[in-house]
Amino acid sequence: MDKKEKNLFTEYEPKRKNRFLIEFPSVLDIEPFLVKKCDLPKYCMSGKWVDMNIEFNELVAISTADILIKLMAMKLFSFKILLLDPTGVVVEKWEIFIDKIISVNFGSVDLSSDELSTSTMTIKPSHCVLIK
Repeated sequence: MDKKEKNLFTEYEPKRKNRFLIEFPSVLDIEPFLVKKCDLPKYCMSGKWVDMNIEFNELVAISTADILIKLMAMKLFSFKILLLDPTGVVVEKWEIFIDKIISVNFGSVDLSSDELSTSTMTIKPSHCVLIK
């Protein structure tokens, strides 16, 4: 494979949904592996950013509930969504500025289920910036 063919392959590699990291303010100590999934920004032609959901894994050793309660107490903050290529290089970066936290759902418990526990936070972005 010559250099030209290799570059074409790299340029046309599709983005994968599972190649991402979320960076929250360092004071919160939110490890990237705590985020199970996150909506990417969505803009309405009415001039507003649409609410976003972030789903967190609940762990035994780290209290995600504690972290989310600290996050709810913060008045203003932003976080970054990093989209990665197959080698872990950032190919797209969004910074999301939070207008307010709309809700936090700490999940549910169920004796008949073996599913993993998660919590979901719904936020209203004031604005989102795509950083190249």
